[in-house]
Amino acid sequence: YDMYRGIPETKPYHWMSKKFIPMTFGKVETAYAVLQSILFATHPPFEVLPREEQDRESASIFQRLLSYQFDETNVFQEFSLFLKSLLIHGTAIGKVVWDTTFTKSTQWIEDKEPLFNLFGLKIGERFKGYKEEESRTRTFDGPRFLNLNISDIFPDPQAVDIQDGWVIHRTRRTRGYLLQLLKNFPDSFTREILQITDEDGTETQSNKEDIEQSMGRLYQPQVSRPKYTSLIELLEWWGDYDFDDDGELEPCIFTVAAGKYLIRAERNPYWHGLKPFIKGVYVSVPNDFYGIGIPEVLEDLQLTLNETFDQRNDNVSFALNKPAIFKRGSGIDTRKLIFKPGGLYGTDEEITGSLQFLDIANFTRDSHLHQADIERWAQEATAITSLTMGLGQQEGGKTATEAQIRQRATGNRLGIIAKLLEYSGLQ
Repeated sequence: YDMYRGIPETKPYHWMSKKFIPMTFGKVETAYAVLQSILFATHPPFEVLPREEQDRESASIFQRLLSYQFDETNVFQEFSLFLKSLLIHGTAIGKVVWDTTFTKSTQWIEDKEPLFNLFGLKIGERFKGYKEEESRTRTFDGPRFLNLNISDIFPDPQAVDIQDGWVIHRTRRTRGYLLQLLKNFPDSFTREILQITDEDGTETQSNKEDIEQSMGRLYQPQVSRPKYTSLIELLEWWGDYDFDDDGELEPCIFTVAAGKYLIRAERNPYWHGLKPFIKGVYVSVPNDFYGIGIPEVLEDLQLTLNETFDQRNDNVSFALNKPAIFKRGSGIDTRKLIFKPGGLYGTDEEITGSLQFLDIANFTRDSHLHQADIERWAQEATAITSLTMGLGQQEGGKTATEAQIRQRATGNRLGIIAKLLEYSGLQ
């Protein structure tokens, strides 16, 4: 997260350079653009083919239906976020749900009172004015794809794939949202929702804090937050469970609110029985759930590049603002002398004159050579060169043929990742 966002490390002295060279950002954005261009080269990015000649018309209809759903549910936008998460964290988790959306509308209708004769027969109506009437209309009923925050997914410790074992999805919702769920879907949610109060809300963390915590890094927030935010934490468990005590495991879903209210307990509602999640990785690790992202590969090189650049900055600062040695007892008023970034150092030894400047060697040439080595190692690790990044410049000492070979190598490596994402994610 810090590598992508370019958050510099702190330094012990205020005068020290604190720069962050956006090498990691550039690599991530380049890989993102290449993968996008491969996966979404056509619109829609899929084709429905007939198995037999009589299937040709049906295949065309299915393709138009999928294209409509693709546009209606903003799959392109959500899958783009899925790709970005995958490149940054090495792993991305998406959720495919069936979304039913209602729109509430209000209209004013005439309020009339029936009139009856002495025999109880209706003889007419009397206009009383207008009254407000609310109605609900189902505006969307179809599939929807969501990119999830990786810190809100808790897989089975033994799992390698998202469909292995069980998985927990954490969300935070308002009490009003839960009451609306009970109203819309009384057969799926329990009346325990009615017991939830605003005091059951939990403290919320920022995305950065969630990610730091999920990756095992100790992070202490420096800001205070209110005890209750009226957001109820939901833990949604998907896995196999003996739902009716017949000795047979069945795909089920259980949702616990605020750690103590069981607000949903039912069999998996989807006909396929799978968990509604997909997982994508940038670089897969055998027998490991999580993959490796670009920032993880470049972390040491990125920190070294930052430090090299900062040292070069400090070296230039010292060369332009030399520290000095002064002769004690020579009458120099040190309060009137300001030297940056160094200072004055008193000595009892003999020096040339009353004030002698220290010579600071200039190492910027060696630093530039070191930086070139870092950039070369980064290119070897990611296969993303300056040409791939669209900078339009050929690397020194490389012929046009060599540059084309390296460009094709980049396409091959990212092409393999794109092919895996087609099967594990987009499909």
